[in-house]
Formats: sequence, structure tokens, C-alpha cells
Amino acid sequence: MPALVASADKIYTPLVSVPCKRYETRSNPIKVQVTPMLAQSKRKLNPKKSLVPITQPGSLASQEASLKTSSPVVEEGQEKVLVEAALGTTIDPSNDLIQQFFNGQRVTTSVMEVMKHLTGPAPEKVRREFGGVSAEDFELIKRVVDSGRLSAKPKLTYDYNDLLLSVEMPTNLHEEAFDYLKDVITFAISNLPYDRAIVRPRIQMNYSLQIEGKSVAPDMTITLTSAAEPAEDVVVSGLAECALSEDFDHVFTKMGNEVAAHPEVDFAIIGVINEATSYESPEDGSTAFKTLISDDATDFPLSLKSFIRQRSTPRQSDQPVRVADHDWCHVRSVEYYVWARGPGADGTPINIHDHDHDRMAYGTLMPTLNMDAVTAMLERGLSWTRNSMVRLTRDLVHDANCDDLQLANVTLPVHWDLAVSGILSAVNITAHDRYSRRCHRNQQGLALRARSGARPGARSATRKLANISQPSSRKHKGKTAGVRGSVNKRAKASTASMGDR
Repeated sequence: MPALVASADKIYTPLVSVPCKRYETRSNPIKVQVTPMLAQSKRKLNPKKSLVPITQPGSLASQEASLKTSSPVVEEGQEKVLVEAALGTTIDPSNDLIQQFFNGQRVTTSVMEVMKHLTGPAPEKVRREFGGVSAEDFELIKRVVDSGRLSAKPKLTYDYNDLLLSVEMPTNLHEEAFDYLKDVITFAISNLPYDRAIVRPRIQMNYSLQIEGKSVAPDMTITLTSAAEPAEDVVVSGLAECALSEDFDHVFTKMGNEVAAHPEVDFAIIGVINEATSYESPEDGSTAFKTLISDDATDFPLSLKSFIRQRSTPRQSDQPVRVADHDWCHVRSVEYYVWARGPGADGTPINIHDHDHDRMAYGTLMPTLNMDAVTAMLERGLSWTRNSMVRLTRDLVHDANCDDLQLANVTLPVHWDLAVSGILSAVNITAHDRYSRRCHRNQQGLALRARSGARPGARSATRKLANISQPSSRKHKGKTAGVRGSVNKRAKASTASMGDR
């Protein structure tokens, strides 16, 4: 990719994307703020909901608790039953890890279940829902996630009304859909002649947005704020969401809610990665299990290079990564949907159900490269971002000169073949990650069976307590069932009509 060179008479500092992590310090203990939404959710909770007592380790006895919250009321008789249940079973070894995040504070079984999911081996499914999670529990979990103490930062979506927490674990395949696009959008914005002392644009991954009754974290958010003073207002200029094929309806519903809550959005992007089949890990006794995973495997675990070099299929984009007769990853297609504000002085707000080619574009990155319409729509959306920067500059400094910015031409320095290469690399890494997870699960299963052999019939205390009191997760099907066929049909028709013009 050719380097971008600024003109000799004007040098602009580069735009830097911000991860926006917050870290817990001893002088700044994490506190849970009781908000009206939090108070409302508390009234919905069962007052008899159990707490899991966690014994504080001796090494942490002198430390001040970093999470200060009031515990929900538990009836004396119920707590006695829970303690007796815990004493009569084998304590789950994962408790030792989880208690490090809470310094011995008692937490509910909802928190325990979510934390076990976040700290255990990487799951097969990217997204999982947990029902019956109170707003107070969500704040505790979110504080741990934001502290940066987990090995990977999941994306959390929480519904305050339904007490439903959705946890999306990051994967290389999921992240790659916007990694390259983030870089080129950063270049496009940084090349605009805006006043760095007045406006601060930021491209952030997993930025928290509050919409009606929910807390969401888009995969990518472009925001505009004041550069001179602490931000009082945040303009959300761009949003991007990525989904694997099974979450298509979910991501459309989510994006619809986000743009409805932020009508100032200038452009929106949805990327969809479709796997040929829903992935399943190899079963015990299969060829892949015997040669790669079991105790009889000669090398354990294989490095990425060693694993990929055992691939038996051609290294082509339309072929699966097949090793030891098992398909570890097979991406069938990668699609992009892009919306930009409509024509007019201020532009009509985005509607994801709008498939007019003046406001929406569809393109494919794989198996065939057809992204011209997407490029044009992204440049149109970034032109609206430029207009938003002009408007914000004049709001902050009334006599600011924005002539150069207003006349600037927005170009996207994109080379989509590099994006394809990134996806293919992510496919290899995803295949190896799945292999590694299967190896770790097998070893963990052997260790658990060895421990349970000392006490036949013993059960995990937290699992037993969860079975007693934890509400079952509610499956929320997307309200946009069938939207995919409609969107694809109209999108492809719009793209075709653009090509005819």
C-alpha cells in the first residue's frame, strides 16, 4: 500500500484510535453507582436469590476491597442451606480464580456463572446469553471487564428491562472484519484539514453506548468531541457491527436500535462473515482427536505453523482448513452493508431498512471481490462526518474558519485485496485457536475426572447452587427473522442499479 504524504505547506498530526480502558487503582476504588435504572431492576429481583460465599485468601486479607457494593438481602434460613450445600460438595477450583476479582466479597450465582464463562477455556460459541442478571450484577461484571484484568475483553450488551446479559467473546475472525477498515478510515479522517485544537475525532473499539433501557458496545464507533475542554457532548458519527452468520438477525436488530437512539449518525456499517457450516469440534475417537488431541498425540499442542502445514486442502479462499480429516474453519463469504445519511442540507437520518442505492450499498469481499459500491458509500458517509466536524467546530468556536475543511474532498485509501489477505490469515488463526481450545478442554476434563475420582459423585458447589437458584437463560430470537433474504435481495438490486448508471 503506498504511503500517504501530506502536502508541504500543511502538516497535520495523525488521528489515534483510543482503546478507552479504565484501570482500578488503590486510590481510586471501583464503586457501583446506584442509578434509577439500577434501582428499578432491583425491584424486579427475587429477594431470596442466593449468594455464593467466597472465602478470602490469607494473602489478600490485608488489602482493602476494591469493589464496594451492598449485598442483596438473603434470608437467614436460606443462607444456612446454601452454606451446608457448599460444605457437602467439592468447591469448584475456578472459585480460586474468580475470588481474586472480588477480594472475598460475596457475589450472586449470576455473577459466578458469568465469571466462570469469562475466565474458563474459550467457548465454541462466540455469543452467550445469561438471564436473571440484575443491574447491580452487571455493574460488578462490567467493572471487572473494564479493569483490563481478563485475558480477553468481551463485548457486553445488557437489557435493563429483561435483566438479560449478552456476552460476546472476541475472536480473530470477528475482529478482522474491521481491523483493516479502521486503519483506512483513520487515514481518511486524519487527512482532513480540521483544527486539532478544537475538534477531537476518535475511532474506538467496544465503546459503551447507552440506548433506551440497554447498554451496548458496537464493534467500532467514530465519535467527535471537544479537544480544548473535557467533553460535555459526544457526537456519534459512525457505527460498525460485525456478526458471524448465525447472529445475522441479532446484529441487524442491534444496529437498528443504535441508530434510532443516535439519529446524528453519519454512516453505519454491518459486516457479516458466513461460515460454510456451523463449527463443531472433533468428537472423542475421531481421527482428529486421536492424532492431534488425545494423550497418544505425538506433539501437544502444535504451533500455528506446524498445525497449518498439516492442512490437506488447497490454500484457497473457497477451501476449508482441513487437518486430520476435520474442517476447523471454512468461510464461505464475507459481506458488507453500508448506510449513509440521505441527500439534503442536513441529510435524512439512517434507516437500516432503507435499501435505496442513494443511502445504502452492498458488497462482497469473498468469495468474489465486489466492493466498489461500498467504497463509494463509505466516502459519502465520511463526507457527512466532515460536515459534522464543521458544525461542531463552529458550535465550539463561533468565529472559527472552516472554509478549507468544508471544501475538502474525502477519499478512502482502501485496497480491498489487503482486507482479503487479513481475512485469510484470521481463518488460519481461528482454525488453530479452535484446535487449541479442544486440546485444553480435553486436558481440563482429564484433570476434573482425576479429582472427582477421589470423591465419587461429588459435584461443584457453585454448579449445585446455580441449579437451585439461577433462572434459566431466556432465548431471545431476533425480531428481524427473514430480514436477511429481503436485505440481500434489495441490496444486490441496488448495487446492480448503481453499476448500470
